[in-house]
Amino acid sequence: MEDINRCISRKDYLSKYDSNVGYALYVQDNIKKDDYARLNIGEIVKVIGIRENNLNKKAIYYNVFNEDWFDAMAVENFSDNLIDLIEVRRYSIYTRCAK
Repeated sequence: MEDINRCISRKDYLSKYDSNVGYALYVQDNIKKDDYARLNIGEIVKVIGIRENNLNKKAIYYNVFNEDWFDAMAVENFSDNLIDLIEVRRYSIYTRCAK
């Protein structure tokens, strides 16, 4: 595997390696506490811990009450900078010309 940026997105990873499972394993190995993660539902969360629970060996927690967690398969992108995860959407502005 080539040397790649630690915070590569799922889209970029899949364009190179074509493996969702590979990306999930990559996230498990590289995500750390205090990183930010964009989930597959579009929500951006801050990682407050990574630990084993009854269902997952590396559950990623994001709630201060340690009740909310997600699996690495739910991660679309992650970074230590929040600004890296914010997507700018362009909207077309149509103006009506007066005749």
